Amino acid sequence: MVKSAGLNKVNWCLVGIMIKIEFDFGVITLLEIKENVDGNPARFAQCRVTADEDAQLVELMRCSGDDSAPPLNTSVFIIDFGGRRIGFPLNDGIEPEALSEEKISYSSSGGSKAGTISQRTDGSIEINGAADFAVRFNQLETIIAAQVQDVVNANLTAIQGEISSLGGSYTPTLLNIDLTGARVDSVKLPS
Repeated sequence: MVKSAGLNKVNWCLVGIMIKIEFDFGVITLLEIKENVDGNPARFAQCRVTADEDAQLVELMRCSGDDSAPPLNTSVFIIDFGGRRIGFPLNDGIEPEALSEEKISYSSSGGSKAGTISQRTDGSIEINGAADFAVRFNQLETIIAAQVQDVVNANLTAIQGEISSLGGSYTPTLLNIDLTGARVDSVKLPS
């Protein structure tokens, strides 16, 4: 393998096949979605190249299952593979905070994190911080229904008996609590 390097250019020769790779750094100035050379919709970024202030249109690289649009002014590493320019967003100016082996996904607004999903090494997932807890709806509903039956309705029946023993009449309205309005079907927890 022979490698020769110049300013932002690398040429590799592998067993008689010359591969020419050019790279540069830029800053995103505009985002758009259009067809890439394969005919698939892709996110492109207009980038101001830091070396010569030239503007280039590059296809932003993304992993399968990820659709994100980096904020304007994000630094981008640009690789040119024979005319196909691919950009890898590098730095959006937001300080990293994930610890080793953790993953934090976030949206941003005005240079700050706006919404976060943090996957921690203990297996927990935090949505927009760790200030509150999710509950298992089915289990909570069962516990509350049992408490209503055991405490409230049992006491109402006892009160009815006492009033009747004194010659009065009282018909209790048994309490029924419906929590279905609080159920979130789009977020599921393990049992």
